[in-house]
Amino acid sequence: MKQLFLITLLLITGFNINAQSKAKIKSQKIKLVTVWESRYKTSNAKEHKESVSKFDQNGNLVDVITYDNTGKFKEHISYKYNKNNKKTNETYYDTKGNVIKIIKYTYNEKNLKTEKKVYDGNNKLKSKKRYIYESRVSD
Repeated sequence: MKQLFLITLLLITGFNINAQSKAKIKSQKIKLVTVWESRYKTSNAKEHKESVSKFDQNGNLVDVITYDNTGKFKEHISYKYNKNNKKTNETYYDTKGNVIKIIKYTYNEKNLKTEKKVYDGNNKLKSKKRYIYESRVSD
């Protein structure tokens, strides 16, 4: 449970870096962000690498690698985007480099998300969401 919470927290942090400063990342041509954490139990700090986030030339997050509190590799997530910089794929890898989950997104001609499909590591469909947009709401 604690690991799930930490992974979720790290992912949210990674997404916040991307969402809040995508334009800044692009304008400053940032390619890599490494997060280091220091923990203090006494006056001595224990420092470890928490995550590494990689960005493309458009400021899109393309890879996140997370580490446990000892600095050991934990998880790798890669992202792909379409020509409109909309995320089309998320691929999750375990510590051995095996694919454990794939999420695919599709969009309509207005760049609105229309579908999200989640697959397991064997490319078996596990869940699907459809998004339907309406310009009018009937009473």
